[in-house]
Amino acid sequence: MVMCEEELELCPGWSPSSYINVAPSGTVEVDEAFADSLADDPSDLGRCDGGRIVPQGSVFEVQRTQPGEFLYELGLRDGDVIVGVNGKPLSSYAEVAVAFGDLYLGGSTTFRLEILRGGSSMFIVIELV
Repeated sequence: MVMCEEELELCPGWSPSSYINVAPSGTVEVDEAFADSLADDPSDLGRCDGGRIVPQGSVFEVQRTQPGEFLYELGLRDGDVIVGVNGKPLSSYAEVAVAFGDLYLGGSTTFRLEILRGGSSMFIVIELV
């Protein structure tokens, strides 16, 4: 995706890769303060980041990810299908809200995303640090 200069000016300093690191174990570590700021005001994701999670029937498909952007840095790629989080299936926005709300409000700092990539099931472990 090509962004015009006006769009880039709206997002000075937007750099998710500065707050996300992949540990030697393969766990994706996300700065907890950064995650908190996105939870409080997710508008930067829509304004500053091209990646999208789009409902496709009863699943959610990842689209338009690029290196340096939030979803890409989490390990998600175009065409990935998000199946569940921490063992809870995700097939509607209501289930997404409940699953992440329960985890976040419950004080969980580790999220295990189950995805389908190229027809194979895999997991991405995300930890708030």
